[in-house]
Amino acid sequence: MFWTLVSIAIGLVGVFCASKARRFPDRHEAAYYWCLAVVCLPAALAVGLRQSLEPAAVASLMVLVAAFYWAHSYYGHSRLAASWRLPLAVVAGLLPLLGAYLAKDAPVPFVLCLLAAALINAELSLRFIQAWFALIALFAVLLVPAFVGQGITTPALSAAGQAWAYVVLAGFLVLWRVRLGGQGESFEAVGITGYLLATLTSLGYALVSGPSTTFAVGLTLAAGVYRVSRPEPLPEAFTYVSVAIAACAFIQLSDIYSWPIAMNALILATYGSLLYLAGRHSESPRRAGPLRYSGLILAFLGVYPGLLTQIPPLEPVIALATGGALLWFEARWQRSVIAYELSGAVMILAFDWLLRHELVTQLQWYTLPAAAYFTLLAFRRRDLPREAYDVFAIAALMFLTVPLALQAFVLQSQYYGLTLIGEALGLVIVGPALGYRLVTTWGMVTYSAAVLYYVPYLINAVLELFPS
Repeated sequence: MFWTLVSIAIGLVGVFCASKARRFPDRHEAAYYWCLAVVCLPAALAVGLRQSLEPAAVASLMVLVAAFYWAHSYYGHSRLAASWRLPLAVVAGLLPLLGAYLAKDAPVPFVLCLLAAALINAELSLRFIQAWFALIALFAVLLVPAFVGQGITTPALSAAGQAWAYVVLAGFLVLWRVRLGGQGESFEAVGITGYLLATLTSLGYALVSGPSTTFAVGLTLAAGVYRVSRPEPLPEAFTYVSVAIAACAFIQLSDIYSWPIAMNALILATYGSLLYLAGRHSESPRRAGPLRYSGLILAFLGVYPGLLTQIPPLEPVIALATGGALLWFEARWQRSVIAYELSGAVMILAFDWLLRHELVTQLQWYTLPAAAYFTLLAFRRRDLPREAYDVFAIAALMFLTVPLALQAFVLQSQYYGLTLIGEALGLVIVGPALGYRLVTTWGMVTYSAAVLYYVPYLINAVLELFPS
């Protein structure tokens, strides 16, 4: 009885507000009275009937009132001012969502309310040129496949079925985005957000379902996103998204065929190489760059299986070398000295990983290639001021001598000690020939340190030969 009285009171407030609005239609306050009157009718019905009717019935009444308001705003434009039609349309667009909330425990009415919200707000967005109507429609339609699949269909849809349902919805939202085209940037943002959210939702369901579904759905979504990227404002971003989805699909092959995880390195390296070649031969300038850079990134991402074990498998080593080779080609393409030198560093790292894979334990085999690399960098800068190549020369000398010194002094190995002395003498000879005092000084210091380190051992050896 109490809620009935409250409902009647709300209804009377609505009638009062409507009368005030009609009596003074030219005043500024009339719009506020009209808004209150429009809201009071559905509020009175929801409050008064919720205790006596099923939630589904109350939700149906909300949809009927929304349809009445929508029709009044559509057909009564000659009798209603624009400032009055918009509030009527706003309430008409929001009422089905209220009905969906009231019928949240009844799947069929809930879905019907969502569909009504989507249809009404879609039409209102085009008629009033307001993007937030389109956003409400998008919110409603994105919920429909999930609640249809889990609440209406018997038996409920599997995760694979839900994934394909959202693939279909993504295709529909692409058409809706085309329909919104030309309405303004806000409409474009809503349209693009719509099919991208459907795409990501579909991919999420596919990942839950399993590798086979992820592979099929991922390739379908990747092809679709790449196809629709051409007319979009930022085709580069869509190209990256498409490549990422396809990569996620391809690495499912390891699970499908029970391959070791290291095979993902070869998959990513191969896919990256193909993308790079496609980018080099692409006729679209806005796609060529993203394809090449995506290929580089994926080749380097193939390294990740090697980071999971202490001794890297061979496949990540190949992926790293592939990334270095692609970077070298890109450096030649762009005529970039930095990228060219960086590709050399990557190849040195790949060689060191190969040594680690082959269980090589001698430290100098890992550092000698780095010494040669920094020597090359210093040589390439020989015509610049000395400060430009000193740092590279110092790095080369450190990689050449420090590892040997550590092994000679820590392991107390005569072999490494003699090798270090030989390297030091070589630096003393080469330094003056190059006219580079830094090399000569480094050789003399290294030679002195090695000799001084071995002086006590020589004295002990002599004392043992000539005991007192």
